Formats: sequence, C-alpha cells, structure tokens
Amino acid sequence: PVLLLLIFFASQMAMGQHSTKRNLTQADYHLWHTLSLEAISDDGNWVSYRHYYEDTDTLFVHNRKSKKVLSFAKATLGTFKGNYYVSGTSDGLVHIVSLKKGSVKIVKGVQQFNAYGSFVITQQQIDNENITVILNYDGKEIHRSSHLLEYQVSPDEQFISMVKREDTMNAFVLLSTNGFVATELLKQPIDEGLFSMMKWSTGNSAVALYDTKGTVAKIHYYHVGRRVLHTLSSAFEGFPLSMNFYARAELNLSADGNRVFFKIRQKPELNVDRPANGVQVWNTDDPQIYPLSIVTEGYTQNPKYAMWEPLGNRFLEITDTDYPVGGTGGNSTLALVYNPLTYCAGDKFVHDADLYITDLSKNAPPKLMAKNVIGGSTNVFVSPTGKYVCYFEQGQWKVYTVATGVTTTVTATIPVSFSIESMTEPDENSYGHPGWSVDDAHILVYDEFDVWKIKPDGSRI
Repeated sequence: PVLLLLIFFASQMAMGQHSTKRNLTQADYHLWHTLSLEAISDDGNWVSYRHYYEDTDTLFVHNRKSKKVLSFAKATLGTFKGNYYVSGTSDGLVHIVSLKKGSVKIVKGVQQFNAYGSFVITQQQIDNENITVILNYDGKEIHRSSHLLEYQVSPDEQFISMVKREDTMNAFVLLSTNGFVATELLKQPIDEGLFSMMKWSTGNSAVALYDTKGTVAKIHYYHVGRRVLHTLSSAFEGFPLSMNFYARAELNLSADGNRVFFKIRQKPELNVDRPANGVQVWNTDDPQIYPLSIVTEGYTQNPKYAMWEPLGNRFLEITDTDYPVGGTGGNSTLALVYNPLTYCAGDKFVHDADLYITDLSKNAPPKLMAKNVIGGSTNVFVSPTGKYVCYFEQGQWKVYTVATGVTTTVTATIPVSFSIESMTEPDENSYGHPGWSVDDAHILVYDEFDVWKIKPDGSRI
C-alpha cells in the first residue's frame, strides 16, 4: 500500500509539472528565422551576422570582447572597412559606424553604395535626379557628380575613372582621390560612339575602355604616369580586315598596364547564312556532328583573343582558326593555344590536345609545347611568373621550361601514385595541383594523402 501511494503522488506531481503546449499557427511563422555569418573585421574584434526572416532581415554587428551589439533592420548589405562598418537598408538609409568611437552617421535617400578604404561612393536621388555623392567616413560630402553612367575605382584607390553621359555628349573622366580633382580625358557626341566597360590594370598604372558605335568599336587607353591617351581602331595596321572588336567581352590589362587583352570577331556580313530548312550534310569523317559544326563554322565565327601594346604600338592576334582556343598566363607574358578538333573524334569526355605556346613579346608563330596532353587545357597550369608550364601525363607531373623548351618529369623518382584510380581512364586524372611557391621556386602536387613540394628540375627539398 505504501508503494502504491508513492506511485500515485509521483504521477500527480509529474502531471502538475507538465505545461500544456500551444498549437503552432500560421500567425507564428514570421517569428522563425535562420542565422547566417556575414563577415569578420580585420582586427578580429567584430563579427557581423544576419537573421533571415520571412518578410525582412536584420543585420547584427557584435563585439566579441565588450559584447556590444549593433542591429540594422531591413539591411541589404554590410561591410567592414578598417575601423568602420557601413550598412545599407532597403528603405534607402546608409549607416556609417565608427567601431572605435561608437558614433553612427546616417545618410538618407541612398539607392546603392560601395565602401572603400577612405571614402564611400553613394548613388542618391536628389531633386528627382540621380547624383553620385562621395562621402568620407565622417559622413561629409567630398565630391558630387551628376549624369554618371559608370565608374571604376583603381586597385590602389588613388583614382576613379568615370563615364558621364549628358544630353548628346558622353565623356571619359579621371578623378583623383587626392583632393578629388576631376580631369576630362575624352569627350565626344553620343552618335559617334558610347564609352563603356572600363578596366584598370592591377598595378594601377593604366585604364582602358570601349568606344562602340553599332557593331564597330574602338579601345581607348590612358596611362596615368605618362598622362597619355592612346586609341586602337580596326583600321590599325595588322588588324584583321575581316574582324571587328567583340565589345561584349570584358577588357583585361596586364599587371604592369602595358598590354590590353580583348576579343575580336568576324564581321556579321561574312558569316555563313544557312536557311532554317536548308539541306544538312552529315559526314562520318567530320570531327563534329553537323549541329555542332555549324555553330562555329570551322571556328571562323567564334570570338578570337587578341592583344594590344599601346606604348609599343603593337597588335597581336593570339587565337585564330588554326588555334581557336587559348588564354594568357604567367603574368601576361605568354599564351597557350590549341585546336579542340585535333582529337575530337576520340571517345573521351574531355579530349586530349596538342598545346602550343606563344611568346607575347614576339610576333613568332605558336611553338609546339606538348602533344596529346590529357584533359586538354583543364590539366595545364602556368607558373605565376611564366617561367614554367606544368601538366599531367601518364600518371606523372611534367614541367616545361619556357626559356629552354625542355620538359622534365618531376615526379618520376617519387614512389607514390599521383593518379586517381580509374577503370576507364587509368593514369589520366591527377589528385590535383594546388599551385606554386613564391617566385616559381617549387611546384606543389597532391597524391592521395599528402602534398609534395618539388623543384622545377625534379629535385626535392
């Protein structure tokens, strides 16, 4: 009886501690959220994270030492910049927060913004006009520009290149962030050409942009140190008569700014015109089936890669119909090119390729580097300075020395396998190549479990 009494009281106590749970309804859904890490400040003392709700988001900035938390409702973007945090909200507010002082400056009417080391560029609606306003981190205006179509900040943030378009004119303008003084580099009527797609060199020395009119284009190049503007048009000596600039592809500049890379394409009126209901000729000896072959028409209609040296006044077509695919590497000192149709008739998913190397400082034709390279261009890597090219072949890593043209099998004496086991393609797929050491001193390659550090001549440290 005593035992039964204890069981009874215990059950009654458990029932008394049990609280009735409320059923979840649709009205509660808005309370749910997911948490996402955003960024960490440079000094590691601040962390930003976001709560995602059904209707809106909230961005939080948390100090891991003081536990201070800042919150920004409706935040769309936030970024750390040194001792500041800049956040924008969907209702047009930009918060500039001093992480040291704890002060907050609020800018209203901002459509979008980009934060840089010492300034913030905002797009604002002022008196029914889109105005670009540059602010310092105290929230004070240091420059204002109207009719701005696009801008690009140089990597060192010393200059801002701009394209302005007003009424019937467009202008190419360079703004120095030292005093924010603007210099107009080029101005012309819109019906003579539109400026667009600016690109800086990573070394900050030069900027280039397109000047397009219909299907015809030019490239303008400005060297900051020399303060000289150069222009390349399709009338340039050596420019293929059948080609125009392909202005849909972005421009690229070498790190030193001395070379501009771009694409050119056959003039549309020269393309093959095939009626939709025309006769199709399928030939079993062709490297590609008919539907694929008519896309490029023997690679006459696909864009080609080209280079221009403004200071040396030299043009070079890097890819052509013989070697229609390729790209630059080695700090823009060389290019690798190949023809994907050479082994196209094979049964591999990724076809082998005969790789050719082009020295961009010369006008010499491409030189054969290696035949039957497995995996084509996907298995080839150029060292950062352009001294070497490595590729994987028959289970071994090989290094081609550009200066001498000598190829060395650098993994030949290492008693491990560098090939991923495969029943269908043995010794064709490597475990990978994570990169090179500083100044091309060593190549790094994976086996199944380890990373090997090897000198380009094959010796190990």
